[in-house]
Amino acid sequence: SGLASSLLLFGTSMRYGETGTTNLALCLELNERLGTPWLASSLWILIVTALLIKIAASPNHMWAPDLYEGAPLVVTAFLAIVPKIALFKIIGVICSFNLPVLYLVFLSSSILSVATGAIGAFNQKNLARWLAYGSTGHMGFVIGCLISHDLAGIAASVIYMIVYKLISTLMFAWILAHLLRISVVGSKTILCVSLSNIHDFGQISMSHANLPAALAFSSGWLALAGMPPWSGFVAKMAVSKRWFTVSKRWFTDREMGSNHHSHREKVPS
Repeated sequence: SGLASSLLLFGTSMRYGETGTTNLALCLELNERLGTPWLASSLWILIVTALLIKIAASPNHMWAPDLYEGAPLVVTAFLAIVPKIALFKIIGVICSFNLPVLYLVFLSSSILSVATGAIGAFNQKNLARWLAYGSTGHMGFVIGCLISHDLAGIAASVIYMIVYKLISTLMFAWILAHLLRISVVGSKTILCVSLSNIHDFGQISMSHANLPAALAFSSGWLALAGMPPWSGFVAKMAVSKRWFTVSKRWFTDREMGSNHHSHREKVPS
């Protein structure tokens, strides 16, 4: 967090010193007039890197699993839900500027985040670390939609964020309601004051009284995973469609640009 704040402060200060304003859209317009694209790109990359660290998007996600594991349950819930909502708006504004260098940064981070979230969470035993990697994967899908620069992409990302945050809030509320107490499960007494080992949650369904709670808990995880017919599946389908459309369009534009450049070199002067 300290590194992200430092990069954000440094990039914003340099941008203000160059343009005399903190308005992002006006900064972009002034950069084009001043004719300093290399400096503008460097400062934008600093700001974007800081924001990617804040939302734990790959490859700037390394801090999230350790923090989620070590923090109290209430702090973990706050970090997993609240900050990303505000940062989602800021990143959406920056994506709308359609800068080529930032387009590549966001696209790369989106692909890496989805891959890192899936692979990193695969062997996790601690629920907090599992949630941290899952959060990284979710942010990858959202970023991939934001860079599409069209209404369908923005709508898909907004729907995804609403569904993801609602499910996350309900899951943390369930944990707070059922596990922040000393409960006797079978012959084992568990004090759940933080997110613990995933296998401990398997004890919940051992008694018939906790079976409905176990079913609700499992349904929440299936919704977060995007399994049909839960709401997470609809959101993931919409985001995945836009994500692959954006990736295909980017590679098509690069190929067309390369072919056009090759054709110009072949034309005799």
